[in-house]
Amino acid sequence: MSIAMQSLVINEGVWKEHVDLEAYRLSFEGVVNPDEQSLNSVITPMAERVRDFAGVSVITMPQGISIQKLLKIGVENGISPYSVWSQVLSQIGDVELEQPYVGVISNSLLGGTREMTVLKRDAHLEARGYQSPPLTALLAVCIFHKLITSQYLFSEFHTLTSDKVDEMRVAIGGFDENGFVIDRADEPSEKEGAAALYRFLPAQTLQS
Repeated sequence: MSIAMQSLVINEGVWKEHVDLEAYRLSFEGVVNPDEQSLNSVITPMAERVRDFAGVSVITMPQGISIQKLLKIGVENGISPYSVWSQVLSQIGDVELEQPYVGVISNSLLGGTREMTVLKRDAHLEARGYQSPPLTALLAVCIFHKLITSQYLFSEFHTLTSDKVDEMRVAIGGFDENGFVIDRADEPSEKEGAAALYRFLPAQTLQS
C-alpha cells in the first residue's frame, strides 16, 4: 500500500501552500527525507495501534517553528484556541525548533493508553519504539489536517505531549468549531491518553 493511502503527508510543499515561510522565519534547509520503505516500516504498525482506524500523519517540522507561531498560523486559518494554560505561553511559547525533522504521528490515541498515569503512558510508548509528540508537532498536525481534510483530530480526547511546565506535563485536545484546549495533563483520565511520535534521525537510512 502506498504512503499516500495510509497517511496524510504534511511536507514542505504543504507548509508553503498555507504559511508564509519567510515572514515566520521558517526553514527546511538540511532536512533529510526517509525513503518509502523506511516510512512504511513505521506507518503500518503504528496505524494498526491507533484508535478508531484514525491513521497517521507524516510531517516535516521546519527549523524556527514555535508554539506561539503555530497558534498565530492557526488563528490566521480560522483555528483558534479556546483555552491555553498561560504558563505554556510564558515559559515555552517562544522556544523555536533548532533543527528540522521528519516524524510520523498517530492521528488519535494509541489503544489502551486512556486511564493510565503519565509514567505508564510514557512506558507504553517507549516499549513500542515511540515517544510523546511535542506540542509543536501535535499543533501542526491538527491545524494542517483541518485545512486539508476539513476534519478535526483529537476532538473527543486529549493527548499527552512531551512538553513540561512547572514540573507538569502538557496536554492538548478538544478540537472543534469552538477551538481547542492546551492544559495540564490529567492522570489517569478516561478522556486523555497518548498519541505517538516516531522521529526519524539523520543517522538512519534515508534519501535526500
